[in-house]
Amino acid sequence: MGADRGDVRSALEALHVREMVDKMGPQRCFCGTDIARLLGHGITCTDTIEQFTKHYDFTADELEWMMGRGISEVLNWPIEG
Repeated sequence: MGADRGDVRSALEALHVREMVDKMGPQRCFCGTDIARLLGHGITCTDTIEQFTKHYDFTADELEWMMGRGISEVLNWPIEG
């Protein structure tokens, strides 16, 4: 049985995102969504975050940069914790 269309699309999306991070570096890649649009399709904020944190193969260091540290440094926002 072959892969369904959604699995192939997800795999291609993961490859494109991985390529972007490899070429630009995680310090310049920021995770973001159009949450208002996604909610109308039954996709939650948690779903969008977990796409990066659970379904892509990023290291903990890459995730730290992409999920907040990078944009915080660009905007000169303090990072607490």
